[in-house]
Amino acid sequence: MKKDITLIIAAALIAVAGPISAADHKESSEKDLCILYARECANKVYKIREYIKKIQGELAKGTRVYSADEMNKLKDKLKEAEDMMNELTPERSPQK
Repeated sequence: MKKDITLIIAAALIAVAGPISAADHKESSEKDLCILYARECANKVYKIREYIKKIQGELAKGTRVYSADEMNKLKDKLKEAEDMMNELTPERSPQK
């Protein structure tokens, strides 16, 4: 339970870590503004694994939806989320 709460809080912190600037990006209904700019996400709470999958899905949309700068931001957020996941997930010993 404590681990789940930590993951939810961590995901929320990641979501608000990016800068919010309306002049920075093109408006598009295909973009996930919650992940990219921490906007329009009042009811969205992701567990860290869901957050990683969501970012990967947004990255798959590529430059047809996101600018090069936004793609870099998404890649940075993915790396942060994966690093956090690695820190929070204990390594399992190999089974023999």
